[in-house]
Parts: sequence; C-alpha cells; structure tokens
Amino acid sequence: EAIVFLRGARFLLAHNASFDRRVLLACCRAAGQPTPNIPFLCTLKGARRSLPLPSKKLNLLCEHFGIALNHHNAVSDAQACAQVYLRLRALGVTDAQMRL
Repeated sequence: EAIVFLRGARFLLAHNASFDRRVLLACCRAAGQPTPNIPFLCTLKGARRSLPLPSKKLNLLCEHFGIALNHHNAVSDAQACAQVYLRLRALGVTDAQMRL
C-alpha cells in the first residue's frame, strides 16, 4: 500500500531531489513502510538546464525570481520550490527535463 498522503500524486518535487529521495527512501525502509513508486522532479536539475546563474541554490533562485523565502523552514522551502517549478515550466523546462 502506498503512503496514504501521496495517493493520487503524479510526482514528488524537490530542490536537489536526489538528496530528498535518498532520505525519504531510507525513512520508509527504517519504518518498514513501502517506498513511493512515483517519479521525483528536481528544480535544481531544471535550473541547471535553463538558467545562466552562477549558483542554483534555492535561496538564490528565489531571489532571482522574486519569490518570498524563509530559508530552511520546511513549509517555506516547499512553497518556494513549487513556485520555482512553475517559473521553470513557464520558461519551457519540461517535467521530463527535471525528472530524476
């Protein structure tokens, strides 16, 4: 059985999603829970493909796009990541280009 709160989700989104995916999978294993079987999309990967900025850190992307961020606050980071995702999509970056 999939994790209930993920039911119906098409993907999981994160900035530096390879890190978040490793943590989530390790936590699921440690808790004896099934791992989610949905793709991860990575805004860091999308930013690297499309933005000529010297750094692609989440706080700097938010500054670039004018997105409010209380950095390292989980809710704020998640909301900012979603906004960065929408900005990247508007620039033509596809989900396939952000997929891990």
